[in-house]
Amino acid sequence: MKKVTNVILTASIVLMMGGCANTSKVSMASQPTSYIESLKQNCDAGIGKDCRFLAFNYDDGKDIKQDYSLAAHYYHKAISLGDVNSYGLLASLYTKGLGVKKDYYKAAKLYEKSSLYHSNIGVRNEARCNLGNMYKDGQGVKQSYFKAAKLYRKACNNNHYAACNNLGVLYRYGKGVRQNTAKAKRLYGKACDGGDNLGCKNYTKIKKESRRFNILRKPSDTLGVIESRVDGQFSGWEGETVVKLMNGQIWKQSSYHYHYHYAYMPNVLIYRSNGGYKMKVSGTDKGVGVMRLK
Repeated sequence: MKKVTNVILTASIVLMMGGCANTSKVSMASQPTSYIESLKQNCDAGIGKDCRFLAFNYDDGKDIKQDYSLAAHYYHKAISLGDVNSYGLLASLYTKGLGVKKDYYKAAKLYEKSSLYHSNIGVRNEARCNLGNMYKDGQGVKQSYFKAAKLYRKACNNNHYAACNNLGVLYRYGKGVRQNTAKAKRLYGKACDGGDNLGCKNYTKIKKESRRFNILRKPSDTLGVIESRVDGQFSGWEGETVVKLMNGQIWKQSSYHYHYHYAYMPNVLIYRSNGGYKMKVSGTDKGVGVMRLK
């Protein structure tokens, strides 16, 4: 069951997180054939940036026949000539397996170099975001939400809005960072304000949840209603399910009901019903009878 719930949680996180726009691939105006020939001559003469421009043309395929193999060849040559702005572009080819054999390890190394050395801060942040995604997914590197969060945070602090959204997801689910819904909401808001569509969707979703379940700092039975959040994973009702809440209370299922529903730290509402209590977990269809153990 643990393996299944982890897969479902990972899938949920993936849907909420986005890629990092390849801002280092800036569109170029249509160029005459003589310009392409000039780039080839300059590249052969050892001018690294012209090797990159030539590689980009083969990569883009706008002015000459698209050829990812030649694009990779010239990006490699540009890097060998000291062109630090080619790292991220070549990394993208290795990530997708275009013109080269797909190799996440090489892509991760290239994104790391791009994050450190590219001349444009925006592209450095894009590389951090891409590398963060690789640490999140364990592609080419040892999986680490902690390192992903560190990279997203640095990029977000420099206003890379996709990274802000992705960092928000980690705070939402407590992956690599201490779970903090308020921080997640602020990060989604920043991403949305910056034009990130996933950030806007996640902000709208978490805002609706907050409005529906206004978590009380000091829940009290005397109020007749207790609102809190499950402390960890919730896998549904199994007959005698025990639920530990973030407010320290522990409740046990007391009524007959079987229903599978996976969620991580969902909001819960406990209310009086026919002399006892029922617990309604966010995302489930009805309240279930419970009794308090602690």
